[in-house]
Amino acid sequence: MPERMRCLFLILVLGLLPRSASTLQGQVPDRIPPDQEAQIFNLIRRVTALEEKLAAMNSGTVKAPFKVVDAGGVPILQVIETQASAGGEATGLVIADDLKSGTAGLAVYNKAGTVVALLGTNGEAGGLGLADGQGKVRASVNGIGRIVLLDENDNAFLTMAEDISKADSDIRIGGDVDGFAVEVGSGKGTATLGVDDEGIPELSLVDAGDRERASMSAGGTLKVSDEAGSDILTVAEDVDGEKASVAIGGGKKGGIVRVADAAGKPAAGILGDKRAIVVASAAGKVVSEMTIKSPGDGLVQVWGSGAIPLGVLGKGPGEGGILQISNGKVPVTSLYASEDGSGRWQVNDQSGNPVIEAGASTRGTGVIRTGPKFICGPGPGGPMMPSPLPSCMVGIMK
Repeated sequence: MPERMRCLFLILVLGLLPRSASTLQGQVPDRIPPDQEAQIFNLIRRVTALEEKLAAMNSGTVKAPFKVVDAGGVPILQVIETQASAGGEATGLVIADDLKSGTAGLAVYNKAGTVVALLGTNGEAGGLGLADGQGKVRASVNGIGRIVLLDENDNAFLTMAEDISKADSDIRIGGDVDGFAVEVGSGKGTATLGVDDEGIPELSLVDAGDRERASMSAGGTLKVSDEAGSDILTVAEDVDGEKASVAIGGGKKGGIVRVADAAGKPAAGILGDKRAIVVASAAGKVVSEMTIKSPGDGLVQVWGSGAIPLGVLGKGPGEGGILQISNGKVPVTSLYASEDGSGRWQVNDQSGNPVIEAGASTRGTGVIRTGPKFICGPGPGGPMMPSPLPSCMVGIMK
């Protein structure tokens, strides 16, 4: 810029800017030289200094330390070498940097002068800390993958990290080579949501004695155990070989519920594929069952040591029901509805031969016949004479 033009530029700047501007107060001379040439050189010097300041401002470079204050003179931004250099009057934002240790940070102060947020580095990894109004850190995040939330007593209730232990906090989120997991609780038991050794997600509940009491797997299994480690309940697609007190299975073959005794032997079960409810003895033999007959009729049977059921309750020869009792070899008593709908009772001897029959006649009277001949007719003394040994009892004739 030519000498005279620089002088005019300075005069223009001085004319436009208020005299109270702090940036120009240092540039106003105490005395104007009387010599015109000296005045020109003085103006050139001042313009040159002003150009240097403007160049420094345009380059974006400000040398620390410095403060930015509000209208009342209270610092709202400070750039210092160390945080301690801010002193007790620290407010607003404070940026600190210690070149020797490599630490640096941005601290946010509340109106009481307490640090409530801190973003910085220890020379290697970064970190973020959030504090309450009293300056207690309640949340922290660091650059190595760890998040911690604390209560007002400095007890961590949530910790997230790659490697974590039960002593870290009540709620733990982390993992290792087997996959990530979420753990809740400490002291009185733990709930864990994670993956097993094969990478299958599972939920596990552990009691205060570090004993697993319940687990549920994405593979379709549910297990509940007692404090001794014995399985109380097992739910799985295939429960063959399971020793749980109650085992529930299912799949394409239908559902199954199996109840075991104290020794782990099957005691009762519901079989979906056979549409049956069965009860077994300690020896594993079925002693009673409720099922259906081939046409779809209901059937209840009670078994003993014999070849046939001791008792049978089901559908009779007609549309009515039947109750049949056996001695384990042959039926000995039957109570059922006849084909015409009347009640009928039959008693057999030990070989299964009928000896007594009772029912209703077609006339609506009761009839009892005894064996072995079941004679209901005139006796040897004539049509009106009964047999010396009657084999038939007939109700009053109408």
